[in-house]
Formats: sequence, C-alpha cells, structure tokens
Amino acid sequence: KGEGERAERYRRAAQAGLDSVDAVVFPSAHTRDLGPAELGLSYPEHALVIPNPLQPDFAEPGIDVSGPREGVAFVGSFNPRKNAEALLRAAAAMPELSVTMQGRGPLEEELRALTSELGIGDRVEFAPFVKPKLHVAAVIDVMRAAELVCLPSFSESFGLVMIEALAAGAPVAGFGPTLREIRDSLGIDVGEPIDDPTPENVGAAIEAIRSRSWDREQLRRAALSEFSAAAVA
Repeated sequence: KGEGERAERYRRAAQAGLDSVDAVVFPSAHTRDLGPAELGLSYPEHALVIPNPLQPDFAEPGIDVSGPREGVAFVGSFNPRKNAEALLRAAAAMPELSVTMQGRGPLEEELRALTSELGIGDRVEFAPFVKPKLHVAAVIDVMRAAELVCLPSFSESFGLVMIEALAAGAPVAGFGPTLREIRDSLGIDVGEPIDDPTPENVGAAIEAIRSRSWDREQLRRAALSEFSAAAVA
C-alpha cells in the first residue's frame, strides 16, 4: 500500500491478525520472508510454507505433452502487476515469434491497441472467451501447444501458472524468486527466472529457453510428483 499513514494502518492490521493466531501458512518461502524482511512484521511460532497444489484437471492421465509446439503463451490476468506489455514489446523485437494471450482483465483493450501499434497483430492471438466450466481445459490446450509459458510479473505470491505450465510440458520464463523455488524443489531445469522484467530481459529469457532442448514428459512428471493435490496434502 505504499508509504504513509494508509500503509501503516494496513501494517498494524496485519500484525494484529498475526498476533491473534497460533500458526500462519504461506504458499512460498519468498512470500514468507517478505514480512519480516520488508514489512517489519513478526510471525507466530509456526510459520509454514505449503505450496499451492495443481488443480486436479492438470493431473488427468490422458494429457499428452509430446505434440507439436509453437510460440509463447501468456496465461494470466491482464492487469499491471502481470506485466503482459513487456512480453508484447519483447515479441516486437523477435520477428518470427508467435504469442498467445490467454486471459481477461482491465488492460485488455490497451494490450490489443499496443499489439496494433507494434505491428505484430499477425503474430499475436488473444484467445477467445470460454465459459468458466471450460476454462481449465482451454488453458491446458494453450499450454500444451506452446514452446514455453511467459509470466513476466512484477510480483507473485507463488505462481500457480508456473507449475501448471510444467504439468503441461512447457518450461517457464517468469518471476525470479518463486520460479527458483520451484526449480530447487523439483531439482531440474524448469526455465529462466526473470528478476527485472524489462522487454529486453523478457526477450533474453525467451531466447534462452528456446535455445535448449526439453524433455517435456520429465517436466510433467516432476510437477505432478511435487505439486499434485495428494503430494501437497
């Protein structure tokens, strides 16, 4: 909430809430560590990290990740924090790269306008709206068809989309702190962490991923072994 009196009110309210419970759970070590390090918060004795699990649909045995792939997918809300603009500007400097934008949000019209302004409308597809019951299946299809998923966010609490992408066999270019946590947890290469998501850095991360060979079945197996609902439970 920035600085000043409003921020202090939020901080006091957060601390009062923390003081009233016996334990608190975070989806990532990165999120847990922000409280004491940057916000001056103190936690109860038990401050645990329990990651978010994959939705069950991503664990369905019939998902095939071995098919043909092309381009980059963005999956997320079109809002300032998700920083989709950086991906579009990166794509403008990569003439043969196709992009699929899977999402909705307040910046959609601005992103469509930017796509036209950059002259990349023939390479950028805004995925059509689907009803909520069909949304997860549509996301899986987008991820299975992409070479990689790019999530150039300024911040993430965990990055559920990252493990969803891996379960669909797609490496990730995304928010550095939580992508590194996922990588270290799985013990394999999962993509490129981005700490400063400028268009130039986003483009470099995409190029680095595309320059490597990927065992997509291994990405899926690793994600399911660590982040399935059963594993997390």
